[in-house]
Amino acid sequence: MFDRQIKTIETSAIILVIILACAVIGLGWIGFGIENLAVQILGAVWGPIALGAIFLVPLALFLLSHLLPHNRRKRRQQEIDRAFAATSMGNVTKTIELLRGKSPWLAAAAAVIVALVTNFAPPLMPAVAETLSTLEALIEHHKGRSDPR
Repeated sequence: MFDRQIKTIETSAIILVIILACAVIGLGWIGFGIENLAVQILGAVWGPIALGAIFLVPLALFLLSHLLPHNRRKRRQQEIDRAFAATSMGNVTKTIELLRGKSPWLAAAAAVIVALVTNFAPPLMPAVAETLSTLEALIEHHKGRSDPR
């Protein structure tokens, strides 16, 4: 059974190598043909230069797209992210992310409390955010005191 599967894989690999070799040879001949055409049309000096410039166009477009300022949608998303971070929910999210590094159980408990408060008592959300920030500061303070340094 395994011998047949190995034979099938071997045959598939050989066929794939042959197809890739044919593709490379075909692309090589196409390249030679394009170069000869460029040399005939533009001359022995300018033909290869123009062909090289044509192959550099995608690279230039890629570099230009990364050098230009970000598009409007990306800037708008960054503004939305900054506005969310300024809200109490954004503050809670940041605090839970920081607590996750300290204690996954504490972060999970904080997330459950935040979810319950958000669903059942939304006006209490700023108070919960402040409590979690204080808890985070207390943990940082306690960590600083227990360090022997």
